[in-house]
Amino acid sequence: MNRTLNSPTTDTEMHPDSGDVDEIAVPVRGKATRPAAAVAELSNEILRSLPPEVLVRLRPQLRSIKLVVGQVLYEPGDDVDHVYFPESGLISLVTPMRNGQDVENTSRGRDGGIGYVEACGSEMMVSRAVVHIEGRAWCLAACDYREVYESSGAMRNLIQRRTEILLADARQGSACRAVHPASGRLGRTLLECYHHTGELRLPLTQEFLAGMIGVGRTTVTHAAGRLQHLKLIRYTRGVVVITDVEGLKRHVCECYEVLRDVRRSILERRPRSASH
Repeated sequence: MNRTLNSPTTDTEMHPDSGDVDEIAVPVRGKATRPAAAVAELSNEILRSLPPEVLVRLRPQLRSIKLVVGQVLYEPGDDVDHVYFPESGLISLVTPMRNGQDVENTSRGRDGGIGYVEACGSEMMVSRAVVHIEGRAWCLAACDYREVYESSGAMRNLIQRRTEILLADARQGSACRAVHPASGRLGRTLLECYHHTGELRLPLTQEFLAGMIGVGRTTVTHAAGRLQHLKLIRYTRGVVVITDVEGLKRHVCECYEVLRDVRRSILERRPRSASH
């Protein structure tokens, strides 16, 4: 399938250390981009967690791009030619159904990435990746990413653990949709989006939320109304503002804390082989 970028393919940003302006090109189907300014401070969790010697090898390849709402990074069946590590914003992974309906599966933000698993496997994307909240991302060619991945045991270990987290999230999500009420699932989704973006104000549509928690739009309205009645959120058309993070944590279903604990355990667990 052909990928469509629903935005201009160039962006400008200020260098962090000067008043110069640097044009940053958005990668389109593997075309080269101009280098961005030097990486001063990374917000993306995956990049921050890489060993220093690995990050040193990746830094020259990283390009800063702007994420524009509606911009499609990948369609199902596309070759994975770039890997994206968001610094801000939100990217949705969508499954198009044969009846024409699109179902939001999950989302990625500054705590994740797009294409970093597939680039080292089938090199094919199976979902549509589309920008839902504007922001910025670090991007590099999949071939450069793969070269470092294949030569670094530490990086392979990290990406394997991140893949385990994605699997745990999918399994817990299936169980959650089967047994937990909509308001609890909605609260969990909002907290996850908060962690993805670091923002309390979330421009999220009814359609997006309905797909994420597996219900109809009317149910989303009722669930959001309940959370608003409890003064945990403010909800207007297309925008949710979390007004009480700690209160929302107390209200959501158990899956939120379960997944946080699983994630922490996977990342902190020492391989048994290391003790032999």
